Amino acid sequence: MNRRYAPAVSMFVLAALVFLGGYVRAAAEPSPQLAVEVPTESPLAQYLGFGYNADEEDAQYALEEGLRQDFIKECMNEAGFKYWQRSADMDSLEGEGQGRLDSNQEYRRSLSADAAKAYSLALSGRSVSDGMTEDEMKELDTNGDGRIDFEERSGLGCLGQAANQVPGVFRVVGLLREELRDLNAEIVSSPEAESAHLAYTRCMNAAGVEGDNVDDVRSNLVDMVLIEEDESADLSETTKCDEALDAAIHPIRVEAEARFFLENRSVIEQHATKFSR
Repeated sequence: MNRRYAPAVSMFVLAALVFLGGYVRAAAEPSPQLAVEVPTESPLAQYLGFGYNADEEDAQYALEEGLRQDFIKECMNEAGFKYWQRSADMDSLEGEGQGRLDSNQEYRRSLSADAAKAYSLALSGRSVSDGMTEDEMKELDTNGDGRIDFEERSGLGCLGQAANQVPGVFRVVGLLREELRDLNAEIVSSPEAESAHLAYTRCMNAAGVEGDNVDDVRSNLVDMVLIEEDESADLSETTKCDEALDAAIHPIRVEAEARFFLENRSVIEQHATKFSR
């Protein structure tokens, strides 16, 4: 997976992984500030799972996902159902991986209503493939916060059992999902980051990319490059805007992540793999 903005992607794209479901909540009250000597590099870069070491994370994830898929197939077969392993390549939209995924969907559609319900229960612990009933929600939402969080989802069906059997390189992100969202909210809402985003927006506007904020600018940039294929557009100046934004955000992120590491060190050291350079 190509991750241009590694720290940000680690908080959003990884949420799409099969076993790390969750729901957005409002940022919590900020925790007391810890006195910390700010390093030049984020301490999270020393571990896999946070998006700083994408190639190594992707390679480890592929190996782990293969083991999980083997477990799921055996688990579903024991429950009396067929199952075709999914490809670990999440960027693939065609070929063997997509065909196997379609085979599972087609197989479930071929079942009777009762058998399809039993299939979903065996696979995910839920009676429907695209959500859960009100009764299931009440039963599974043990802390009553209105959502099924990582720990509550853990172990449900063959998917959850596979996640427990092979926790994986991104388990730490699932365990710290809410804390990471609060961290990102803290970073992007800081006055320094807001100033940097404003400067980036103006820089991109001057480079020919319209938009009133960072999200609009990046959306319009995608349209220009991939959709409109505007051959007359000279986007070489946008690289300077990206570099300036990265340089401005880096110290803000490093300082915040240094505090985050101290606050969550025990979880990180227990569940994250140290990156060997």
